Amino acid sequence: MADSFERLKTALADRYAIEREPGVRGPATVYSARVKRNRRVALIQRLSPTLVLATGMICANCTGRTADAGAWDGVERDSAGIHVVENLGGPTWADGAGWTMSEIVRIGSVGGDSDYVFGAISGLAVLSDGRIVVGDGAARELRFFSPNGVHQRTVGRRGSGPGEYNELSGVLVTPGDTLLVPDRRNLRMNRVAPDGTWLESQPVSAFEWPAGWSGTPNGLLAARVGVASYTLIGTEPVPSPVVSLTERGMIGDTLAWLRPAGFYSTLGGEQFRYYPGEPDFCLLEDGGLVTGHSADYELLRYGATNGLTHVIRLRRERLPITEREQEVFFARLKANLQERNRPQRFPQRKARTVFTETYPAFRGLVCGPRGTIWVQGFKPWTAITPEEFDRAGIVQLPPASPDWDVFDANGRYLGVVTTPTNFDIRLFRDGVAYGVWSDDLGVQYVVGLRVDGLPAEDVR
Repeated sequence: MADSFERLKTALADRYAIEREPGVRGPATVYSARVKRNRRVALIQRLSPTLVLATGMICANCTGRTADAGAWDGVERDSAGIHVVENLGGPTWADGAGWTMSEIVRIGSVGGDSDYVFGAISGLAVLSDGRIVVGDGAARELRFFSPNGVHQRTVGRRGSGPGEYNELSGVLVTPGDTLLVPDRRNLRMNRVAPDGTWLESQPVSAFEWPAGWSGTPNGLLAARVGVASYTLIGTEPVPSPVVSLTERGMIGDTLAWLRPAGFYSTLGGEQFRYYPGEPDFCLLEDGGLVTGHSADYELLRYGATNGLTHVIRLRRERLPITEREQEVFFARLKANLQERNRPQRFPQRKARTVFTETYPAFRGLVCGPRGTIWVQGFKPWTAITPEEFDRAGIVQLPPASPDWDVFDANGRYLGVVTTPTNFDIRLFRDGVAYGVWSDDLGVQYVVGLRVDGLPAEDVR
């Protein structure tokens, strides 16, 4: 037995400090140990000379990765057919083994050729041939670029006629690379051919207008409809459905229900509450759905055809909103209103602002390549500059962090991927994150970042 104990200590010395052998549990010999990376206590069960499992805290082979890629820090259980994945905080990636990002394309300019100067990027899509379509909400235009960022064509203008937009609210890809372009002010969904030719429009009721949408590379679409980011005080909070959208932008089946938003208003004047949490969702490449609410670090994953399949949690201590945080918030709010020549609004706005005890669990989520889920963190008010405050605006979520928590297709926490500061991921396609990056002057660019480190095979 002593020889077996020493062999086990040697075999796992790179990851675990095995301290003692407390006893026998059924067919297993049980050892007490600590994880060297995070000093967590673990129990090691030696089931046979060829199989070692860490139970209760860790499982070295759960993800199908080799042991030297890092041990997963979590537990799993089945609850009425739903897979519950409890991530306990430690990353699976070993130090230096995580994914990184490399820029492969950038579109935009401070001045010069107007085709490359964006007023306000309100939509972004990537077609199957790699062409990039950018919706400029300020110019009411769709601009088509080659995969390496060379301008090819611009279509659209302000107006209410065919091929015109009064509020270009997004750009979505449908089957066959036909584009769906929502226009909120005109209350219609426009269809545009892959070459930029306007095809048709469909009217949409104001009551059915999406509060947000998500799409997949092969053209599946989903939207959140109903209450946006507020609820009337004195009424019951109303959940909002996530529904499928047809290729013409019409509402289809209900896929899931989102918990109510928490940024409130009253009939007699607004009351702003920071931060009770906001719902979010995204579509996976296989047609599955992920939903979450930033009040808790819990994600729900739905299969394309079989309902809820996974409950995914990450254990992480919430950051408190201290008096100092509130002081910084109000100081920057006051300065922001003064710069906008609206100082008289500050006393009323301050009186109607309340804070929760903690910041939200996360800021938002995006479905990534090969079934991965990317969850964005946030910056507390004391960690941002006045310029960042102005760019972020006073919204129902704190300013975005460049750090993203990444979960694999099974819901296991891999670790953090860091993007450039001020980069907002809008979509993934073929292992590339496409999004909008803003420079220190607030000038916007479309940027594509390749995810380096993705395995050649699927995560599963």
